[in-house]
Amino acid sequence: MTTKVPEGTLCDHCHKPESPLTESNSAHLCQKDRDGSEITFANVHKECADAWAHANGGVVVPDEPLPPRSLC
Repeated sequence: MTTKVPEGTLCDHCHKPESPLTESNSAHLCQKDRDGSEITFANVHKECADAWAHANGGVVVPDEPLPPRSLC
């Protein structure tokens, strides 16, 4: 299964309506719970990923591919 950010979604960090998310410009930030199920935290522009993670007490693992990709 591939996780994709819905086209036209607003970035959870910058919220700019003039720059909606697309499959090619977005990052899907998530984590697995104890059962291995995905928990979505944010859908952001690739350039907003580090800023969102920093503002929300997380980190982006650089060797993890950005969407579209398999579940975290």
